[in-house]
Amino acid sequence: MTTMALQSDNEMVDAEGTDDRRLVQRFLDSHDEAAFRELYRAHAAYVYRLALRLTAGNESAAQDIVQDTWMRAVPKLAQFRWQSSLRTWLCAELVNVHREELRRRAVGRRGGHVEEPALEGATGVENEVG
Repeated sequence: MTTMALQSDNEMVDAEGTDDRRLVQRFLDSHDEAAFRELYRAHAAYVYRLALRLTAGNESAAQDIVQDTWMRAVPKLAQFRWQSSLRTWLCAELVNVHREELRRRAVGRRGGHVEEPALEGATGVENEVG
């Protein structure tokens, strides 16, 4: 069970953040595959549920954007500043990957510039998914 700690401004902070930091550091220091697998297991289901919501239940599309999210996030782990939880950051990456995919598809259909797509439920992501 996940324990939560109350922080200033009534923000709830996942106590597992310390474990995330330890695992990220292990992965960065030695490319420890076990550390990465543990991070993946800790966050994959949550990130996948968000992907399913964003893709209106399209499992194949959700799997694709989850994979793209992890592929984009891993090289950026060293620059992650821990101003949010790792899960929040991963969800933000996923939303960005999804937006880019929507943009690519729209541009391909229209052959030109497309405005930023609106994402239902994109604000307050953590409160709505988990």
